[in-house]
Amino acid sequence: MLSEKEIRENMDTCLLGTSGKKKEIIEKKDKIIAVNTDLTYIDGSMVAVPFLGQIRTRSTIFWSEKIKNVIESAVLNSPDPNILILKKYEKIPLKFRVSGYLSGKIWEDYKAGSRVIHGLKFNKNLKKNQELGMPIVIPISENNKTVTEKDIIENNILTQEEFIDIEKTVLRVYNIAKEIASQNNILISESVFNFGKIQGKFIICENLLSPESTTFWRKDSYRELFEQHRDQISFGKEYAEKTLDKKEQSIVKTAMNFIEIFERLSEKQIKIRKDYGKAGEYIKK
Repeated sequence: MLSEKEIRENMDTCLLGTSGKKKEIIEKKDKIIAVNTDLTYIDGSMVAVPFLGQIRTRSTIFWSEKIKNVIESAVLNSPDPNILILKKYEKIPLKFRVSGYLSGKIWEDYKAGSRVIHGLKFNKNLKKNQELGMPIVIPISENNKTVTEKDIIENNILTQEEFIDIEKTVLRVYNIAKEIASQNNILISESVFNFGKIQGKFIICENLLSPESTTFWRKDSYRELFEQHRDQISFGKEYAEKTLDKKEQSIVKTAMNFIEIFERLSEKQIKIRKDYGKAGEYIKK
């Protein structure tokens, strides 16, 4: 794994792109070229995190291979560590959040007194970060508002059959990822998935189970922290933001978290790039 010193030395060599977004999209007649930059939001501000674009790209490739027997991904190939060549697809204007623990938005609703969340009944006296009996899937709009199955069907976004199909797919993907993570001493609290359609067939989109779209916890400390009513140790941005005040320190810690989770899961290493080759060329076009 790269050292803190190496990460700091690469703070000024991040891939920024030209649009100020997480990825640059170049649409071709028969494909989409997605160049993953190193930009992301930390504490409400857009910042560059070293190696993040590479982690986004390679995480998607890794997980696409692991779930290929469940659902096809949008990925065609990756000619560069920061580039994904994608199939052209029709985007489903929804995201699907799967949660295996009482955390995040579900915990907020439960803590506020809700005992029926997204149509599901919750018992009394549950604790923050408690593992759920079974994972639950909650659809959310593109602006992160919870939507119901009824609304989705009535607005002709999906048919009931399609909704059930995606829900089952999300659970299957989550369970595969959960097992792989557990073998590497990691828990997956929740993740968010995006879907598209190609000629009526569903595909799963990029940014698949990345450290930005997924909350990863350390497995070996879970039980002790849960029993002590303390926050779990996370590999994401939220951990860096809570423990570090200075901006540069927060960025470095975020990069270290992201690199560690990618390398532990994939058993592949993030490498320092001397230049951005094809990624830089595409952005300049």
